[in-house]
Amino acid sequence: MYRLRAGAAALLAPLVMLASCSTADTAGAGASLRVGYTGSVGLGFHKAALTREPLVIIGPDGRPAARVVESWEAGPDRLVWRLKIRPGVRFHDGTPVTAAEIAPHVEAELKGSSLGAVQTAVAEGSDVIQITLAEPYAFLLEDISFITAQRVVGRSVFHTGPYAVAEESAERLLLRAVDDHYRGAPAIDRVEVTLYPDQRNAWSALMRDQIDMLYEVSRESLDFVRSESSITVSTFPRPYVYLFGFNLAHPRLRDPRVRQALNLAVDRERLVQSGLAGEGEPAAGHIWPGHWAYDAAAAGSMQYDPRTALKLLDEAGLAVQFEPGRMPARLRLRCLVYEPLRDLALVLQRQLAMVDVDLQLEVVPGGQLIGRLSTGDFEAFVFEMASARTFKFPYQFWHSRAPFLKHGYAGADDVLDRVRRAADDAEFRAAASAVQRRFRDDPPAVFLAWGRTSRAVSTRFGLPATGEDVYHTIARWTPAARTAGRP
Repeated sequence: MYRLRAGAAALLAPLVMLASCSTADTAGAGASLRVGYTGSVGLGFHKAALTREPLVIIGPDGRPAARVVESWEAGPDRLVWRLKIRPGVRFHDGTPVTAAEIAPHVEAELKGSSLGAVQTAVAEGSDVIQITLAEPYAFLLEDISFITAQRVVGRSVFHTGPYAVAEESAERLLLRAVDDHYRGAPAIDRVEVTLYPDQRNAWSALMRDQIDMLYEVSRESLDFVRSESSITVSTFPRPYVYLFGFNLAHPRLRDPRVRQALNLAVDRERLVQSGLAGEGEPAAGHIWPGHWAYDAAAAGSMQYDPRTALKLLDEAGLAVQFEPGRMPARLRLRCLVYEPLRDLALVLQRQLAMVDVDLQLEVVPGGQLIGRLSTGDFEAFVFEMASARTFKFPYQFWHSRAPFLKHGYAGADDVLDRVRRAADDAEFRAAASAVQRRFRDDPPAVFLAWGRTSRAVSTRFGLPATGEDVYHTIARWTPAARTAGRP
């Protein structure tokens, strides 16, 4: 790892010298922000992040918070909900957001995502959407958080975000601030997003003062980047869990003792340090640890205990087998590996070898991996899965009716369904604790770590002091005071 960091420093050091010669200053009256990214996400993501707006958002604690919808209430039986639209919200064409305008879109989206729970979503007056359910559905507001307010006129679609598209091409996006936005006009009135072929080229642009922000900083470069005084590095936890998952079609993996043993054989602290360059936190499950219903006692500590792991493998009848040209092993697994997690998988492979598990890694690109997971063409895998600070994603990943992957796990269906049908916070919390205990005792996977992401921003911009992704706060950035000696 030292060699990787030293190499990054050697690569980037000349660029810092170039930056010191630059005199350009884009911050100030009529401030512009130039963002560079390297293809980790598509240009469409950047467009959506800055021009669209969800009806509600999910906060760091998993609670819904108002956005385009300012309030909501459920009837006594929780089968009828009313969402009240915030006054003063307008689409980018200047048209006010009304219930009649967006209710059909809300209904279509919810019918597609609510597991059959939503029957109708209709306008009630000008500013209320009434939603009728077939049964109590605890994920309703989580589903609504993925719906944006939009107006469709012919081939044009208008949104409500703080920025609107001015120009767009395959590699560049230019956005202009919406001056009359209901949350106030952004101080950054122009955002330009440009695609670069790789991180080195994007870094060169940042150091030459050709861009003001690098969307994502590689882990190998972080130490060097953080030492550069002209750059602010914002690091935040990602609501994605890295995991070592199983296909229970494998006869040995059907025994919970085997999966418990694999959990105990992983030293998560060391894995984070060696496999993620320290940029993460050990995970005890798929439930976001900041969620209001997270139960640390139920989730368990997932301690590193290879001695107990070996005992469990013995109890499950897994004796060491010998094959010519291969390591002696109690269990051999072919493991698909998401390409960006190769280093993490190598550390995992070494740790499992200590309890006589032979992990045979096959590194594949994301599209191929997802295809094979969805058809059950795997024995094990190393990948990342979203929590989005919600319970809906863990439900959809681990219920036996999971639409995303064919894993053969059904050990938590009953408690997952209790969460889904919870009628109030008390029922939800109790069911959520039961899910976490079940994942501990009958694990569907080895949950390894929560990762972190870093963004690099010129110090010419002031960022809001929050723990959230700064990219989603651009509308609240301010141009910092110009430094002495700069024009």
